[in-house]
Amino acid sequence: MLHLHDSVNFSYTQGMLSLAQATKETRLLIKFSAIFLGIIVLLLLLFRFGNYLLLQISPPVPSAPEERFGKLPSLNFPNQEEYNIDFVINTVSGYLPVFPDRINIYKIKKGDAGLFNLQSARNSLTNIGFDQQETKISDTVYRWGDKSKNLTRQIEYDIISRNFNIYSDYLDNKSLLANQGLLQSQGITDIPVNFLKTIGSDLNDLDLSKTKLSYFKLDSKDFIEVGDKSLAQIVKIGLVQAPINNVDIYYSDFTGSDMNFIIGERERRLEILESNFTHLTPDTNKFSEYAIKTSQQAFKDLEEGEGYVYNPKGKTKVDIKDVYIGYFLGNDENQEYLYPIAVFSGNDFLAYISLLP
Repeated sequence: MLHLHDSVNFSYTQGMLSLAQATKETRLLIKFSAIFLGIIVLLLLLFRFGNYLLLQISPPVPSAPEERFGKLPSLNFPNQEEYNIDFVINTVSGYLPVFPDRINIYKIKKGDAGLFNLQSARNSLTNIGFDQQETKISDTVYRWGDKSKNLTRQIEYDIISRNFNIYSDYLDNKSLLANQGLLQSQGITDIPVNFLKTIGSDLNDLDLSKTKLSYFKLDSKDFIEVGDKSLAQIVKIGLVQAPINNVDIYYSDFTGSDMNFIIGERERRLEILESNFTHLTPDTNKFSEYAIKTSQQAFKDLEEGEGYVYNPKGKTKVDIKDVYIGYFLGNDENQEYLYPIAVFSGNDFLAYISLLP
């Protein structure tokens, strides 16, 4: 005969066995899940390590630069005497930097020819004192004269590119070299900028915060640079273009640019006495990637005498303190592209090397 309390004991024991079995199975599930996840993680690590070894053994070949403009003309620096200099790499790291294998090269904008270019130039130049009848120099270049009191000036102006040169007789006129204190004016850089605005020059790519100023006085027959502005008789102002993709632009004039103005004092006001203005504007919408030399190749070219060098103290041994990439714009209006260069700098020394292979 089955008693009530026996039935209860049986159900309780059966429940205990089921709970133990469930706990055991749960532990097994967790164990096998952990093993499975561990295997997955191990396989992923092995896969990544395999890819790493493969890249080390056989790295992917990068695609070649586009070079959509075809083979570019060589970069021709201005002529200068050959140099014989021993160079020593004395950078912070002790080594040359690693250059990228390619860089964007930009086309140079060209001016537009129009029926009214000459009349427009005539009007704007007359408004700033060049009011004598123009003389034709070439199909695009004309000369205007300004014979104001105490100064005879001429401007040769290209009506297409809007580049120009200004000449005057200031060296023969001592009154123009008198120091009246105006050259120390903070607004002196406004003189060339306002002049350019008057004749309609495009100033959008200029970085006026980088404008270079040098102060000179006449010593015998030559001008020498002076550190004390109060001694200056003329000021050289070099306008500079803004960097492109964080790469600075360099010019054939190491100490200024190719947009230079000589400013002096005339009748208690500041005046442009001379200017050599060649403004080549890169078209940032027209560019293509091109392969460039390594820093080691550029340094070898420097050692072999292929650099464009600024060495005012005539050093025969130079420590190279820094090396970086720049862009070069010369004063040749026929330059068609913004060229990449390697810049080697040291104390009182600069050198440019073309980076085109």
